[in-house]
Amino acid sequence: MVAPHAAPGGDELIKPTWRLRHAGSRRDGEKGWSFVAQEWEPRDPNFLIGDTPWLARMSDKARAKAAGTIGDYIYPCPIDNQLLRKLGIGADEFMQLAVDNPTDEGLVQALQQRVRQGPK
Repeated sequence: MVAPHAAPGGDELIKPTWRLRHAGSRRDGEKGWSFVAQEWEPRDPNFLIGDTPWLARMSDKARAKAAGTIGDYIYPCPIDNQLLRKLGIGADEFMQLAVDNPTDEGLVQALQQRVRQGPK
């Protein structure tokens, strides 16, 4: 059984969820679909931080990737890349900002400061 744990970027405990996974990605090679425990889920794409949709989800995935707990999620995915281009920041640099600023408020402030400085 997978135990509840702290969500990336937050202190609240989250319970594991179950995701439907196709056998093509199963390690045991069986055919068909099965449910597998998913340790965590990034926040909803419409959850706003800094008045920016997707930023919370992207920061959750960036922190999880840095921690090695991203599971089946992808960082940076195509939508992450669109937002990163709009912000003028690279995926690795954003991941470091997300890790260095574990709160939403801190990340938004650091990101605003970085965007004002322009590309590195």
